[in-house]
Amino acid sequence: MMFTTERRRVFQAVQIAAWVSFSSLAMAEPQATATIKPITTAQKSFAAPAAADLRVSYRPVAFVNETAITPRDLEKRIQFLRLLNRAPASAPFTAQEKNVALQLAIDEALQKQEIEQYKIKRDSKDLENFRERALRANRLTSEDFKAQLPQYGLTLAEVNKILSVQLGWEKLTGGRFGRDISVSNYEIEQILQRMAQVGATEVKYKEIVIPLGAANETPKALQRMQSVIDRLQKGEDFDRLAAENPDPRGIRTANGAEFVSILTLEEPVQAFAAKAEPGMISPVTRTERGLVITRIIEKSVKDTLNEPKKRVIYAFLPGADMSQAVAFKTEYSECEDFEELEESSDLSVKDYGYVSASALPGFMQDFVNGAVKGDISDPVAGEGGGMYIGAVCDIRSANIYQDANPTLRDSVRGQVFARKLDLRAKEYMRSLREKATINMN
Repeated sequence: MMFTTERRRVFQAVQIAAWVSFSSLAMAEPQATATIKPITTAQKSFAAPAAADLRVSYRPVAFVNETAITPRDLEKRIQFLRLLNRAPASAPFTAQEKNVALQLAIDEALQKQEIEQYKIKRDSKDLENFRERALRANRLTSEDFKAQLPQYGLTLAEVNKILSVQLGWEKLTGGRFGRDISVSNYEIEQILQRMAQVGATEVKYKEIVIPLGAANETPKALQRMQSVIDRLQKGEDFDRLAAENPDPRGIRTANGAEFVSILTLEEPVQAFAAKAEPGMISPVTRTERGLVITRIIEKSVKDTLNEPKKRVIYAFLPGADMSQAVAFKTEYSECEDFEELEESSDLSVKDYGYVSASALPGFMQDFVNGAVKGDISDPVAGEGGGMYIGAVCDIRSANIYQDANPTLRDSVRGQVFARKLDLRAKEYMRSLREKATINMN
């Protein structure tokens, strides 16, 4: 089952995204007790045991085609998701967490049986790379992850066992379905047209940001956000709360004074801004910066199609002063250096892609407007401290969305491919559930 490097990269991202989505579900406050779709031969619904804590229960909770699922299996998955989310390790398990863990364990048992049937091979190097991608997706370094394992009652071998199934499933679904998936030029053109429309939408906005920090700081962050919500519900001014809880990186665009393209916002905030009307306030959104509430102040559609599009990368140096920033610029003096930083550094590095200068935050616009390919900006101070340094790595003609831009088209093609592969994998999983014999104890 040969598979191209590009397609392999895409469906790897799909599997990582699946863990991230499960992480969000597991850590959310339950609106109602989650139950799993009935998939036993007797067509009975089931849910995770709610009586004793999993830590003191040793009786298997389910059998999946005669494969036992034990309380320890559920505990490992809950704690792994907590670790990825930097959630406290010692809190009692919620019904929501137990049910998500049960669904994960059942699916993994079925996936493992398919992996063994098709003799899918995984070596230690593949597993190590897969684990590193999962950690990067959750903003964790390998060193921090390994150091925190004992706190969550996990061993590296136990985590590798879980991830080995995910890796095998990735290889299996990619090999079975990847070769049959095609992406037409018409599909790409439709998406490029929508990108042009969305890219022309600009907003002024303000934010309330509560950093999450390390796992042991998460309860305090949640309490702070709940206090903010309570104050908003009592009618306190959003602007005042935003001033009390600013972005720790000193992002200038969140002060409500400048229009920015919604494409420059983080994806969760971007999705809200695309649909919101002026005056609307978002629900609490989890981003890489922490917990965020966004208020849209103004919204407009600007014709940016006639402006040249430049690929812009900015690095933020927290706590740095001007002399340190100048030293950084001397060491990282080429675009290739910034691209490597984006992949490997713990610094906050943002690749804006190909954008017009007017779609960027105001403090970036003058530099980007006058920059040619390869230019590195002078350091600029962030409002909350730290320094920004940017790079213009490429320039495309004005109407990038209609030009034959191979890089952009390949990116869009990869995204469409990923969605189609994800749908096929989900259909495959549904069919396995429907055929499975699952007995609950």
